[in-house]
Amino acid sequence: MILTITLNPAIDVRYDMSQLQLNGTNRTDAPHRTAGGKGLNVTRVIHQLEESVVATGIVGGESGEWITSTLTQQGIRHAFYHVSGNTRTCLAFLHEGNQTEVLESGPHVSPEEWEGFKQHVDTLLPEVSLIVASGSLPKGVPVSAYRELIELAGQYGKKVILDTSGEALREGLAAHSLLVKPNEEELKSLDPDAPIEHTLNQIGDMSDWVIHSKGKRGADAIVHGQRYVIDVPNVTAVNAVGSGDAMIAGLAVGMVRRQSVEETLRLGSATGTLNALEEGTGSINCAHLEDMLSKIRVTRLSPISSS
Repeated sequence: MILTITLNPAIDVRYDMSQLQLNGTNRTDAPHRTAGGKGLNVTRVIHQLEESVVATGIVGGESGEWITSTLTQQGIRHAFYHVSGNTRTCLAFLHEGNQTEVLESGPHVSPEEWEGFKQHVDTLLPEVSLIVASGSLPKGVPVSAYRELIELAGQYGKKVILDTSGEALREGLAAHSLLVKPNEEELKSLDPDAPIEHTLNQIGDMSDWVIHSKGKRGADAIVHGQRYVIDVPNVTAVNAVGSGDAMIAGLAVGMVRRQSVEETLRLGSATGTLNALEEGTGSINCAHLEDMLSKIRVTRLSPISSS
C-alpha cells in the first residue's frame, strides 16, 4: 500500500469565466470544488489506477472536515491528523486563456501538533510499502519537515518519493529520498549559477531517482546513475494543472508493482500526460492509458561518468 502525505491540503475552488473584470462584478456558473493539495492529487490518480492507497496529512476546522468527507465519498481511504487551525481554501479564476490564483497560507501548526503528527505517521508506516510526500509546508512546520519524515520512514526500512521545492526540498535531499521530480525553476533555485545538468547530477548523488520534468517536452531522468530521456506525444491540453502530481502517482504505482525502470518511467509519463486531457485536477481516464503508454518513448543513454 502507498501512503501519501499532504502537509498543507486545501479546498481548491475553480471558477471558469469568459473574462475577469477588475473593480467590477463577475458572475460564473457553479464553482468546481476539489479536495486539493499536491499529495491529494497524487492520491486520486493512484486510486484511479486501482492501487491500494491511504492519504494522511494535516487538516483542521470545517474545511478539513469537508476534505475528509469528500475523500470518503470518493472511496479513498484516509487517516488525517487534526489540528486547531483551519485548512486553507485556494481560488483559481480561469479567464481568457489565463489563470489568476488566490492562495491562502493554511493553518499555523504548533510544535506540539507537529510532534503529534509525526507520532501519527509512525503508527501508519508499518503497513505501507512506499510513501509519497508532496507540497508546501503550512506555517509553524519546520523547514526540516520532510527530512524528519524521510528519516522516520527509514527506521522502518521504507522509502519516500519527495515532491516539493526550495529549502524544504534541500532539507529532504539531505536525508536521501528515493525519488525527486524537480522542474527547471526548482533546479535553478537550488543552484542559480550552475548548469541544470550539473545540478541534476548533484541531486543524483542524494536521490536514487531524479526526474527532470519538462512538461509537454517530456522529461529527463537519472536512475541509479543511468540516464534516460522520455518523449511524450503532442496533445491539446485541457487543464495541465496537477500533471506533475499525476506523474508522481504513475511512478509510485510502477515502483510498488515492481515494474522495470523503463516501464515505470513510461507509466509516470503517461499518467502525467493523461491528466492534462481532463478538466479535473489530479484525474486521468484509465480507458486511454494503454493507448498513451504505446506513444511514450523511453531512451536509455550512456551512464553518468563517475569521474
